[in-house]
Amino acid sequence: MYFAIDIDGTIAWRDTPTVARLCNERLQLGIAPERLADPELLYTDFLQFAEVQAYRESVSPEQFRGEFGWIDLDPQALLAKRTMNGAIPAIERLASLGSVAYYTARYSPRWPEKSEAMAQATRQWLKNCGFPGADQVVFCDGPADKLHRLAALIEEEPQQVVFIDDLYEKIVKAFLKLSEQQIALTRDYLTLVAFEPEALPEQSHGLRIVELQSWRHIDKLTELLDKPRKDACYDNDTVQIMDSRR
Repeated sequence: MYFAIDIDGTIAWRDTPTVARLCNERLQLGIAPERLADPELLYTDFLQFAEVQAYRESVSPEQFRGEFGWIDLDPQALLAKRTMNGAIPAIERLASLGSVAYYTARYSPRWPEKSEAMAQATRQWLKNCGFPGADQVVFCDGPADKLHRLAALIEEEPQQVVFIDDLYEKIVKAFLKLSEQQIALTRDYLTLVAFEPEALPEQSHGLRIVELQSWRHIDKLTELLDKPRKDACYDNDTVQIMDSRR
């Protein structure tokens, strides 16, 4: 079994004080450093600071999103990421059942130097945190590219693939853009695990989708994956299989 695991929003989350400090320094926002030192500072609250709002009004929306987005992907910010609760032992459990690789959209074909810096920081963070298979990272150009790569992997060597990602809705939308052969194979071999979902997509288009509310429920997930696909059933507490006929 091959486990493809997303990073941001799935096993890692932003360290806001680090990102806020970098924004303050590089964009010269003029925020007193002590206001950014609170380890519980939320990114949404930081964006509401008067200094941040003033900067937002001084540039175009595209420039604001671009500058803050790139700072969020700065190697310093990536190395400071926090691990999701229970992620490390859960991934260790999955590694005992098959191969583990990390699929991330920390990549831009337009900026090879930045992409390389992100790649180095990503591997170093995984290693520093003690995640198994820290060198097995696949850098993709967005959620759809992740699915295309996994579909190609299945097409080349049919095998059970478990794809865990918090951006499951975008992946479901990309599913029908695969080739007919890839769609058929993906329906047979891929399980999409929606991590911490607010609600599962209304339609799965025949794609097997499993709900995982947190890494604390990893045993429920592994129990379900042990069952033949046709025997998997609903479990409203932690893991849920969508009806593949919808």
